[in-house]
Amino acid sequence: MGHVLGIRRELLVDTMAQADALFAQMQARGRTRPWLPDPRPALGAALMNTMEKEIPFSALKGFPVLMTRYLCGTISAREIGVTEHVSWVTYALFVLGMGLAKLIDTVVRWLLPEFSISRFFTRVVGYHLMSRVLLDQTRPLKLPQHLLNQVTRAMGQWGEDAKAPGWMNRVEDRLTQRGAWNAQGFER
Repeated sequence: MGHVLGIRRELLVDTMAQADALFAQMQARGRTRPWLPDPRPALGAALMNTMEKEIPFSALKGFPVLMTRYLCGTISAREIGVTEHVSWVTYALFVLGMGLAKLIDTVVRWLLPEFSISRFFTRVVGYHLMSRVLLDQTRPLKLPQHLLNQVTRAMGQWGEDAKAPGWMNRVEDRLTQRGAWNAQGFER
């Protein structure tokens, strides 16, 4: 996806270890050369607000904030302006959901080594966020047509998880769209 969005190849990674190292390098560089005024808090707040609007259940609206803190760390999250407080109910649901996903993945992988409920949820949520935020051209963020075409083509390749059991792909189809994720599935 980073390639589709125009990120230079030398800034893309192939493994989680490379991603960790590059993220640390980018954070260190950003901390030594701060921008004034810092655009990150406004961008971070806009991103959290955009994702929150796409979540239909009020108890889950704080999940983007919690996931950002989980993935980036609290210091980086604070630096990009992700400082919102979430209710204890939202926090408890997030911790419970993350723990349950890890437990299910650990147990089921004894029988099915490629299984991942985490990957399943990431694909479903990613599909909805990408189609509603990046591909919905009625929003303030409008991609140029060539980028819109590239994003649509890239998502078209994600239609089925080759590592997932067939029943899981069928459930995913019900939660996203049936079959290939083609451009027609993203029209509203």
